[in-house]
Amino acid sequence: MRFIASLIYVLASFLIGFFVLGVALNPDILTTTVPYIQNEILADTYSRIVIALSGILLVVLSLKYLHTVIFSSRQEKAITLQLPSGKVSVTLFALEDMIKKFLEEKKELSHIKPRVISSKKGIEVVIKSTLISEVSLIELTGDIQEKIKEKLLNLLGPDKEINIRLEIKKMNFGAKKGKEQVPEEEEPEVPFRNY
Repeated sequence: MRFIASLIYVLASFLIGFFVLGVALNPDILTTTVPYIQNEILADTYSRIVIALSGILLVVLSLKYLHTVIFSSRQEKAITLQLPSGKVSVTLFALEDMIKKFLEEKKELSHIKPRVISSKKGIEVVIKSTLISEVSLIELTGDIQEKIKEKLLNLLGPDKEINIRLEIKKMNFGAKKGKEQVPEEEEPEVPFRNY
């Protein structure tokens, strides 16, 4: 439904845009177009009903598209847990901070940037990082994913669907934890560029 609404919205925008552009380039187009619409298209009752229904459909689909855009951009900022004693909210920033502190203990990683996304399907954790040690990537990422999932399940409860994705953006095996060795010919990195 969202694809159809988007497609109709784009097509209607193109048609209106081209019509306005045509009027701007050739104002005489109105003197020929308006009588044609009045005499040929709107003269028939069936055509008027089809045009009216098309207009209603365009308005409804535009409102649906607008509603979807507004509410999809308004992402949940916290996860609410319903406990017998009341509600508890955990912000996504708190979860990101917990994951970052946990991963900073790993000597194999640096420049860790976790992002937690909450949706109706569950919780998605995307972790971007730099690998600074030669290790088995499969073992390291599997271990990290398993431990973070276990931590989140303990914190939020076993009924949450948690998906963890680890992205290694760079491999820098000569770097020390926290600082990268900069070769002499390169300029130093801009501070806080990765944040």
